[in-house]
Amino acid sequence: MWTCSACGETNAGDAAVCAVCARPAPAASPRPSSGDPTLPAGPAPVADRYVAPRPRPAWRWPALVGLVVLALTAVILVPRLTGPGADGPPTGGSGAADDGVVPPEETVPPLPDETEPTPDLPPDQTEPTPEVPEPTPEVPDQVGLVRIDAGLPDPPAAEVARVFDTYFSGINTKDYDSVRPVLDPAGVVDPTDDAQMAVFAEGTATTQDSDITLRSIEGADGDPVRALVTFRSRQDAGDGPKGRSQETCTHWQIRYDLSHDTTAGYRIVRGKATDRPC
Repeated sequence: MWTCSACGETNAGDAAVCAVCARPAPAASPRPSSGDPTLPAGPAPVADRYVAPRPRPAWRWPALVGLVVLALTAVILVPRLTGPGADGPPTGGSGAADDGVVPPEETVPPLPDETEPTPDLPPDQTEPTPEVPEPTPEVPDQVGLVRIDAGLPDPPAAEVARVFDTYFSGINTKDYDSVRPVLDPAGVVDPTDDAQMAVFAEGTATTQDSDITLRSIEGADGDPVRALVTFRSRQDAGDGPKGRSQETCTHWQIRYDLSHDTTAGYRIVRGKATDRPC
C-alpha cells in the first residue's frame, strides 16, 4: 500500500499511479545496508511507514456545486422536453428549446356568434309587441227568415237582419205586439199608438211574406243605416198593392231607413218600395 502525497489517497501497493489524481507512485526508497550482504533486507524504517493525514481535496466543493447545478437543470428541462410540445425543434436547432424560452400558448379565437344580435334599447323602453289585427267577425248566412247576401259587413249585418226577422215573423203570425219593439215611434207607424198599430194590422191581415233577403247596408255601425230588402208576399184578392188590389202574389224591393239607439238597437223608421207581380 502507498499513500499519494498529492491527494492523500491510499492506493494498492502494485498501483503505478494514484487512483484519484493519477499521480505516479513514488519510487521505492533504498533501505540502509546491514553490512552483511548475506542478510536479507529488513523492513523499511518506521519513519518510512508514517502516513500523513489525508487533506480534504480542494476539488470536491466545485464538483459538488456542479452536480447541484446539473440536477437543477434536469429538473427544469426534463418536464419541458417530455411534456406538451416535446416534439418541437430538435436540440441544436433554432427553436425555443435551444434558448430556454417557452413559446406563449396559442389561444383559439372564440367562434363567431351565429345568432343575430339583439338591438340595444334605451333603459326605459322595451321592444314593442307587434299588434295582431282582430279577426273580422264572420257574417252568418241567415238569421231566422232573413238571408244575408255575401260581403255585407258585420256588424251591423246580423243585427239588422234580426230586426227584419222579428218584423216579418210578426206579420206572418199576426203577432203585432212582437213587432212593436222594432218600430221607431218617430216613423210612419208609432208602436205606442194603438190606432196606428190597428191600421198596420188590417193592411197585412192576409199577407204571408217569404224569400226575404237583406241585399245591402249603407252606413256605419251604431249610426242610422239604410237597408235594402227584397221579399215576396202572398195575399188575398183585394189586399194587393195600390193600383193592383186583386193581385195575390207580389215581388217587393224596399229600402228601409233605420234608426239606432244604444238601448233599443236598430228600429224601422220608414220604407220606400217598388213592386211587381210574381
